[in-house]
Amino acid sequence: MPSEAKTTEGAVTELLRDTSERFHSAVAATIEQVRAAIAESRPSGAESSGMRQAELGSFATGRIAVDRFSALFTETRAVDASRIGIMEQAFEVLRDVADRQDEICRITVGAGQSLYAAVGAALADVGRAFGATRVFELCRSNEYRDADHATWLRAFPHARWTEAERAVAPPICVTVNGVDCRVGALADFLDGQQKIVLVVRGAFAPAPLAHLITPRRYVVQAIDVASLDEFRSYEGPGIAAIVPRGSARFRHDPRAGERVGDRLTIDERPESVLRKPIGGLSPSQQREQLAVLDELSLKPGIATATVAASASTATSSTVGARAAARPAERLAAWLLNRADLSDLG
Repeated sequence: MPSEAKTTEGAVTELLRDTSERFHSAVAATIEQVRAAIAESRPSGAESSGMRQAELGSFATGRIAVDRFSALFTETRAVDASRIGIMEQAFEVLRDVADRQDEICRITVGAGQSLYAAVGAALADVGRAFGATRVFELCRSNEYRDADHATWLRAFPHARWTEAERAVAPPICVTVNGVDCRVGALADFLDGQQKIVLVVRGAFAPAPLAHLITPRRYVVQAIDVASLDEFRSYEGPGIAAIVPRGSARFRHDPRAGERVGDRLTIDERPESVLRKPIGGLSPSQQREQLAVLDELSLKPGIATATVAASASTATSSTVGARAAARPAERLAAWLLNRADLSDLG
């Protein structure tokens, strides 16, 4: 029922409030720094009437200072007068994202619409805060180009976010019909601290989230929000689904052990006698989802070898990248505290 979904969405929002606060605090700190820097950038030192009317104290009061964002604006530079208006637009985008965060991060996917597109659009809206920060810094350095950078204030897709930005990503709560719950492509977004919670309505395949299990990713299918407490506390990417009764219930907690069989707990597994297609998935495809769970939980040796090989490849790549970066560690540390201007396209 739609009303039941709204109640569940509200419970999810409250459960993940602390996680959401990380992003809100980052934006609040940035707003304060941008406001002050715009005032300093004016030849007269005076703020515009719009800036004078901005009451931002409520955003920062009692909130965590975020060094990465606060360090963005430690220098005062002479700014081309033509850029002041763009800087103020960036400021307004930051305020808009802060004011609308709960609205942006709670979405409903219409019948027959793309789950992937809806989540991507929500994250691009969230990302406007990151795009605005970059636009502001480009204006201050007189490197802003309208043709290249103006769109960053309208949408800033997840694919362009830096590692530091992904580390403060707010959780997204999505209400979606079970028949439209094509979750595979959502793996594109599950990085950094990104968490996605699906509130599923109606018929649902038995275990679609099983295909999203990786060594560092928390994955859970549950029938109530109360079962997501461990998901909430996990420091890393994760996806959860509040599913109808009769679906598989399981959780994969990366903290629970080295072997995938240790990390995966199956609380309920439906029978494999499935006769009806759901959302374009044939009974055979649905049984394959359950087979994935069986493989991971009942044959941990085989599953561990597969996952370990993947993890080993990823680790080797990471170690290689770190080794290559060592000569520039000081520069990299500095860049993490500033807007990423390395990709201006």
